[in-house]
Amino acid sequence: MRYLALVRQTDLHPATRHSVGLPTELEPRTGAPIPMGWPRIVLIHSDESGIFLDRYTHDGQPAGDTWHSSIEEAKEQAAEEYDGMLGEWLVVPESVPDDKLVEFAEQSLR
Repeated sequence: MRYLALVRQTDLHPATRHSVGLPTELEPRTGAPIPMGWPRIVLIHSDESGIFLDRYTHDGQPAGDTWHSSIEEAKEQAAEEYDGMLGEWLVVPESVPDDKLVEFAEQSLR
Protein backbone atom coordinates (compact mmCIF):
# COMPACT_ATOMS: atom_id res chain seq x y z
CA MET A 1 0.00 0.00 0.00
CA ARG A 2 1.19 3.55 -0.76
CA TYR A 3 0.30 6.76 1.07
CA LEU A 4 1.10 10.29 0.07
CA ALA A 5 0.66 13.83 1.35
CA LEU A 6 1.27 17.23 -0.18
CA VAL A 7 3.90 19.50 1.34
CA ARG A 8 3.04 23.19 1.36
CA GLN A 9 5.63 25.59 0.01
CA THR A 10 7.35 27.91 2.48
CA ASP A 11 9.73 30.84 2.62
CA LEU A 12 10.94 29.67 6.02
CA HIS A 13 14.15 27.72 6.46
CA PRO A 14 13.00 24.17 7.23
CA ALA A 15 14.63 22.20 10.04
CA THR A 16 15.48 19.34 7.68
CA ARG A 17 16.91 19.58 4.18
CA HIS A 18 18.04 16.59 2.11
CA SER A 19 21.25 16.62 0.06
CA VAL A 20 23.22 14.45 -2.34
CA GLY A 21 26.64 13.53 -0.99
CA LEU A 22 28.32 13.22 2.37
CA PRO A 23 29.11 16.18 4.63
CA THR A 24 32.53 17.72 3.91
CA GLU A 25 33.77 16.57 7.34
CA LEU A 26 33.22 12.94 6.33
CA GLU A 27 34.39 13.19 2.71
CA PRO A 28 36.52 16.31 2.12
CA ARG A 29 37.59 15.24 -1.40
CA THR A 30 34.10 15.45 -2.93
CA GLY A 31 33.18 18.97 -1.84
CA ALA A 32 30.03 20.13 -0.13
CA PRO A 33 26.81 18.15 -0.50
CA ILE A 34 24.36 19.43 -3.12
CA PRO A 35 20.94 20.39 -1.67
CA MET A 36 17.96 18.58 -3.19
CA GLY A 37 14.83 20.42 -4.23
CA TRP A 38 11.98 21.22 -1.84
CA PRO A 39 9.43 18.37 -1.94
CA ARG A 40 5.89 18.82 -3.20
CA ILE A 41 4.81 15.37 -2.02
CA VAL A 42 5.96 12.73 0.42
CA LEU A 43 5.24 9.09 -0.35
CA ILE A 44 5.24 6.09 1.99
CA HIS A 45 5.66 2.68 0.38
CA SER A 46 7.12 -0.67 1.31
CA ASP A 47 9.06 -3.51 -0.25
CA GLU A 48 10.99 -6.48 1.08
CA SER A 49 13.65 -4.11 2.52
CA GLY A 50 11.23 -2.16 4.71
CA ILE A 51 9.15 0.99 4.64
CA PHE A 52 10.36 4.10 2.85
CA LEU A 53 9.47 7.77 3.04
CA ASP A 54 10.30 9.27 -0.36
CA ARG A 55 10.12 12.95 -1.20
CA TYR A 56 9.47 14.35 -4.71
CA THR A 57 9.59 17.88 -6.09
CA HIS A 58 6.70 19.48 -8.00
CA ASP A 59 8.09 18.04 -11.25
CA GLY A 60 8.56 14.52 -9.83
CA GLN A 61 12.31 14.70 -9.17
CA PRO A 62 13.66 12.85 -6.09
CA ALA A 63 14.11 15.09 -3.04
CA GLY A 64 15.36 12.60 -0.46
CA ASP A 65 14.36 9.30 1.11
CA THR A 66 14.55 7.58 4.48
CA TRP A 67 14.02 4.01 5.72
CA HIS A 68 11.56 3.26 8.55
CA SER A 69 10.42 0.23 10.51
CA SER A 70 6.69 1.11 10.36
CA ILE A 71 4.21 3.27 8.49
CA GLU A 72 3.50 5.22 11.68
CA GLU A 73 7.21 5.93 12.14
CA ALA A 74 7.42 7.22 8.55
CA LYS A 75 4.38 9.46 9.14
CA GLU A 76 5.95 10.79 12.34
CA GLN A 77 9.19 11.58 10.48
CA ALA A 78 7.27 13.48 7.80
CA ALA A 79 5.29 15.39 10.42
CA GLU A 80 8.51 16.37 12.20
CA GLU A 81 10.30 17.45 9.01
CA TYR A 82 7.39 19.42 7.58
CA ASP A 83 5.80 20.71 10.77
CA GLY A 84 2.68 22.65 9.83
CA MET A 85 3.31 22.19 6.09
CA LEU A 86 2.12 18.59 5.63
CA GLY A 87 -1.32 17.92 4.15
CA GLU A 88 -3.58 14.96 4.86
CA TRP A 89 -2.47 11.43 3.98
CA LEU A 90 -4.13 9.77 0.97
CA VAL A 91 -4.12 6.12 -0.06
CA VAL A 92 -2.67 5.87 -3.57
CA PRO A 93 -4.51 3.38 -5.79
CA GLU A 94 -2.35 0.72 -7.47
CA SER A 95 -3.49 2.10 -10.85
CA VAL A 96 -1.57 5.39 -10.28
CA PRO A 97 1.93 5.10 -11.78
CA ASP A 98 4.88 6.62 -9.91
CA ASP A 99 5.37 9.34 -12.52
CA LYS A 100 1.80 10.61 -11.90
CA LEU A 101 1.93 10.88 -8.08
CA VAL A 102 2.16 14.67 -7.91
CA GLU A 103 -0.69 15.05 -10.39
CA PHE A 104 -2.81 12.52 -8.47
CA ALA A 105 -2.22 14.30 -5.16
CA GLU A 106 -3.07 17.73 -6.49
CA GLN A 107 -6.24 16.52 -8.24
CA SER A 108 -7.38 14.55 -5.18
CA LEU A 109 -6.96 17.47 -2.81
CA ARG A 110 -8.76 20.18 -4.81
